[in-house]
Amino acid sequence: MLEMVEENPNWKEKVITGDETWVYGYDPETKRQSMEWKGKDEPKTKKSRLCKSKNKVLLVTFFDIKGIVHYGYLDEGTYSPDLAPSDYHLSASLGHALKNQEFSNSDILRKWLVDWFDSKGIEFFRQGIRKLPEKWSECIANQGNYFE
Repeated sequence: MLEMVEENPNWKEKVITGDETWVYGYDPETKRQSMEWKGKDEPKTKKSRLCKSKNKVLLVTFFDIKGIVHYGYLDEGTYSPDLAPSDYHLSASLGHALKNQEFSNSDILRKWLVDWFDSKGIEFFRQGIRKLPEKWSECIANQGNYFE
């Protein structure tokens, strides 16, 4: 793929990438996300441990340099292992946006997802596609091992 990038400067116009991710009815903030600055004399905030809700959908998305090409939902229990290049971009951004959101049912969650997709401009998707060669190089440098 890196050779293709060198040979064809317009490669970005032809790429469609996809991924799947679990989207929960409620996904609490991580400990790091909920950190807050306190003075040395201020008491620490007590936090209860929250769990992700059981209300969830498996979202499958495909996007190109202009935006969402297709999205859909897989039945619970379905799993498709892969090394999708959009893990670092679309799914990461979506996961961040979903922190502390709470949805009472799947229909409301799905409506929120449509609105979220619609809120992303073309530049958001261009960024994800443009970063592909960098991510491919990182994957090669790490000999295919997991990296962030």
